[in-house]
Amino acid sequence: MALKDRFSNFNSIELPEEGLQPADIQNNEVEEADLGPVFDELALSLSQKVASIPVWFEYSENEQRKLISDFLLYKLENEYSDISFSNEEKEHIISLFMNSVHGFGELDYFISRDDVNAIYVNSDGSIYTGRNYGFVKEDAVLSEAQFEKLYSSIRRKINKPDSLFFGQIRLNKLIITLFSPPVSNEKILFEKLKSEKVDFKFLLNDNSINKDTCEFIKKLITEKKNVLIAGPASSGKTALISAIAREIDLDKRTAILENYPIIHAQNRDCYYIKGLGENGLSDLFNAVSKLKYEYVINDTEYLPVILSEHFQDGYFADIEADSLTQAITKLAGYKIYNEKCTEKQAKAYIASKFNYIFLMQKAEDSLFKISSVAELTLNKSGSLVLTEILKYEDGLYRYNFDEN
Repeated sequence: MALKDRFSNFNSIELPEEGLQPADIQNNEVEEADLGPVFDELALSLSQKVASIPVWFEYSENEQRKLISDFLLYKLENEYSDISFSNEEKEHIISLFMNSVHGFGELDYFISRDDVNAIYVNSDGSIYTGRNYGFVKEDAVLSEAQFEKLYSSIRRKINKPDSLFFGQIRLNKLIITLFSPPVSNEKILFEKLKSEKVDFKFLLNDNSINKDTCEFIKKLITEKKNVLIAGPASSGKTALISAIAREIDLDKRTAILENYPIIHAQNRDCYYIKGLGENGLSDLFNAVSKLKYEYVINDTEYLPVILSEHFQDGYFADIEADSLTQAITKLAGYKIYNEKCTEKQAKAYIASKFNYIFLMQKAEDSLFKISSVAELTLNKSGSLVLTEILKYEDGLYRYNFDEN
């Protein structure tokens, strides 16, 4: 059996219940001894060894490869001498280790996953992984000592921080951003340089949307309509809003508002609101308003930002909600509580703010599906009316764009 057969599922890994561990190798063949546990033990030992080296990032890629090679050969000769590997197999294992061990201890597990394009770590040790549909909180956590060691080692690598509040460096195939007080608590963001971009071509190939729906959304962008994108957590809202951001012409001045830096679009001004207080948000709103952007992309799901009067035409925002009516009720409730207005007035403001509302749903065969689209209007009495113009049902998109 070739080495690639023995370790064919190296990237197909899951977290075991007892905590974060290296890749769980699943061998489908039983012609010879199961070598998965051996690889697990080697990967765990190597990850612990690399994480204990405070100057790991100072080594070049060739130097790192040499250290990993020496480590592997020592282990094989002294602890696994009963297992025979060819030189070609050893080199292949070294290459696998180079792609899965980055010097970040337990975080290496997430960095090595193909479906993860970013990892966000808070000062309390909580870990969030970013995929095409947004960030998800993981069960694994870092201890306070682990976080401080990691943060300090990266901080030392940054000779000139980008600002008083954060710094950014590139290490191998990662971009690492540090966030510091007073804007927020200490945080670390890891981003992969070669993550697959999400645009409309990607969504079409992924079967998330069809051609007619794609053209309809592009028409809304060109006409600078205001669109609210609603959906449950991890239902693809960020994926759709990322595609919208990339579809906007590069010569159109565009602002992107985010909690974390996850949307990558060329020639865009990005603002990160996580940790900003009331005064910070006020300064942000004033700055964006004065700069008179042609488009504003809001991926914060933060009600005060969604309803801000500073954002006019060409405004796309998302909100966590399980239905169209729940999204409207959520926004109206916030408006009523903070401005002491009536429900009718609150909903009228929402209708004046947004032209359309989308509802996203999770899907098994794609990133997401757009389950419904409705147009927001006011009737003669000034009450909000939702008119559904698209519905995803029984595997088909049914729509009535011509009448709208």
